[in-house]
This record gives sequence, structure tokens and C-alpha cells, in this order.
Amino acid sequence: MRVELLGPLRAFNDDGDDLELVSSSAKELLAVLAMRPGKPMGICWLADALREGCTLSPSALRTRVMVLRRMLRGDRGRVHRSENGYWLDVRPGERDLDDYQRFTEQGRVALAAGKADVAVRLLARAVSMWREPALANFPRTEPLILEIMQLETMHQRTTELLLDARLGLGHHRELLGQLRAQVKDNPADEVAHERLMVALYRSGRRAEAFEVYDLLRKTLIEWGIDPGASVRDMHQRMLIDDPALEVPPSGLIRLNRWGL
Repeated sequence: MRVELLGPLRAFNDDGDDLELVSSSAKELLAVLAMRPGKPMGICWLADALREGCTLSPSALRTRVMVLRRMLRGDRGRVHRSENGYWLDVRPGERDLDDYQRFTEQGRVALAAGKADVAVRLLARAVSMWREPALANFPRTEPLILEIMQLETMHQRTTELLLDARLGLGHHRELLGQLRAQVKDNPADEVAHERLMVALYRSGRRAEAFEVYDLLRKTLIEWGIDPGASVRDMHQRMLIDDPALEVPPSGLIRLNRWGL
């Protein structure tokens, strides 16, 4: 079985055949169960996630489970029931989310070891799996909102790690447009500004790099905040033309930000 959550729900059987998810209610149940594999979920929690509130009766839920099991065909034994609720048996690597997390962690470790080229390959593979927002075609019920917010935070972190790795490989010119857009969308994000400063500095646009810092400092001062130590340190290094900034240091420039 294969369940893909990083976008509209898709599911495949062990032979790789696309499951005929003809029942929208059963499809939603599969998605909700797959978000927390191996963890029993009570009727009320499932009902809230499925937009039913606690009006979903045990018998109605059992009917949905029966339909889902029929849809899973040979994998119908994957849906279990215990005294605490229903849960889905998902094996390692059967969710796209599992692969995403594995590639992200391997990329993070590679970046920490100074292997920016390896990190870029792994992190780019993870990012490419994010087809659309998780469960993009599902209503945002309260239980699912919390789950999806965690996934979006994870995706943001993976994307930022990929930016760090690409800067470590010297892709500063190629990243300028993306980095400018991030700064525009997040005018108080010190990390985004620091990345743009590095990319501009390495592209020979030192004056623009200092302008980015000045704009950030003014924005933060208006909010009663001083720039953090990391971006201040980067500004000072640029002022003295620190030689280490000229040659990409294998991604190590950003590691302290992530506690690595």
C-alpha cells in the first residue's frame, strides 16, 4: 500500500495500482487515519476531523470502515479497531510523508557534515515531493488544521535547509530572485535577510547587501527590536571583507542558526 498526503490524497495497492477511491467519505477516513498511523483515534476525534461532530454514530463509522476496507482490497486488514478507536497499519516508507522526512533528515545530516552537494540532492528530492499543500482538496477541520500546520512548518524548514545547502555550493546568483521574494513577504525575518545579504555579497553587490541589512534594522527598530546576533555578525563580517564569505564554506555558514 502507498498513501500520498503531500497534496490531494492518492493511494496505491502493493502492486502499484491506483486504488479506486470512489467513496469520498471513505477517502477522507483513509487520509485522517494515515495522518496518525498506528495510533488509535476515538469516534469523536474522527467525527470532528470528518466534519461530523459527535453526531457520527458508531454504526455509521463502522460502515465507513467497511467501505474503506473493501476499497483497500488485499490490504483491508490494515484498518484495525481497538477499545480506544480505529487505527491504520502503515509500514515504513508507505507514506510519501515518511520518505519526505527521511530525505530531509539525511539532507540535514549531510549539511551538518559540510557535504552541501549531497545535502542539495537529498533536500531537493524531499521538496519535489510536496505536490501541493497537504490534503489540498480536503476541508480544513480543526483536528486536521493542527496536523497540516505541523506539515507546513516541516516543509518550510526543509526548504530553508535547501537554500542553505545551495548557498553552500555557490548558487547565490541563481537564488537572488527567490531570496528577494522571501524578504518581501517576511520583512522582519532575520534569517531570510541574512541569506539575501550573503547572496548579494557573493554576487559582487556589496552595496545592496548593506541596504538589505539597513532596511531590516529600521524595520525591527520601528517594532522596538534590535537585530539579532547572527545577522549583526554577518554585517560585521561583510564590513571587514571576511575572506571566508567569498568562497562558499560547504554550507557551514548557516549551521549555527539551526543548532547543528
